[in-house]
Formats: sequence, structure tokens, C-alpha cells
Amino acid sequence: MFSIYETYLKTKGNFTADEIELIRSLAITKTLHQNEHFLKEGEQMKFYAFICKGCLRNYIVDENGDQHVLKFAMENWWAGDRDSLISGIPSVTYTDALEECVLIMFAKDTFDKLCQQIPALAVMIDTLFHRSYVSSFKKIHEAVILSNQQKYDNFNQKYPALIDRIPFHMIASYIGITTEMLNQLHNDQCK
Repeated sequence: MFSIYETYLKTKGNFTADEIELIRSLAITKTLHQNEHFLKEGEQMKFYAFICKGCLRNYIVDENGDQHVLKFAMENWWAGDRDSLISGIPSVTYTDALEECVLIMFAKDTFDKLCQQIPALAVMIDTLFHRSYVSSFKKIHEAVILSNQQKYDNFNQKYPALIDRIPFHMIASYIGITTEMLNQLHNDQCK
């Protein structure tokens, strides 16, 4: 599976063969089975995790026990709670596997040292965190401003590969509408 991560790296920066080999030597491969948690509320995230195969979701649970999906992550994306990872505080979210997942992981301290040794890796992560911040802000903006139809259309445009992989109730939770409304919008679009 490291070859998938290596391909990803090569699309994000100029890495030497020695740098790739150093990264490979420190990588940990982990398989998560469907419904298995990668991270639970109250735990500290201790690993940078890249998804080679599968799909994860990040969610919170409210006082009534209802789950609210914050994001999905699939192949060639990074997973988990970055706030917990960077700050060292316990996570306020859960991350679980929606299907079998294979991750390439690095202990935080190990990855931070790699970033010091390999400038291209540091630039890649800085860019990733910036894009993640911008994406989070856009999601909040869309949740407040857009109609239900626009939210659904945006999801379809941004994540076409996820529509057939994720249960509708989770997509509805992510875009902030009811499952019934999502079914109606989907059925109307299929007519």
C-alpha cells in the first residue's frame, strides 16, 4: 500500500529517492474493518493518517445520542481530528470506517521530524492544512446560505464518488438536511 502513498507524495512535491525511502521506513500500515473506530471522543489523536483504501467519517454525538457527520475522507485524503493531533487535546469527535480501510500512518513526533528533514513534506502539510481550513470555512458558509437543493448539488459536484458509497442518512447529516428531504431531492434529480 505504500506505493499509493508514494504516488500521492510525488504529485504534491519533489521528493528524492532517499527521502521516499526514509518516509517508507517510518510508515505504519493499519487496516480498519467496517464500523471500526480510528478515533473516539476523549482520545488524543497521535498519528498522521493517510487513506490508501476505503472511506472514513468524522462525526459528533449530541446529548440525545444523535450523530452529526462533519466530514468524510476517502482514498488519497488524510483522516482524523487535526485539532487533537496538533494541539494534543482530546478529540471531541469520532472517526470510524464506513468500509474496510487501509491507512499509512506516522506517529506525530516521527512525522514532525520528517517535516524538519524534508522541506517538500513540510510544504505539503502546510498546504494541506491551509486547504482544510478553507474547506471548513466554505462548509459553514454553505450550511448557512444555501438551499437544500444547492447543498445536495454541491455535494454531488464535490464528491461524486461518495454518493454510491455512503448511506443516505449520513449524507443528509453531513449536508444538514433530513434523510427524507435528501431522498426527495435525489429522486427528483433521477427523474
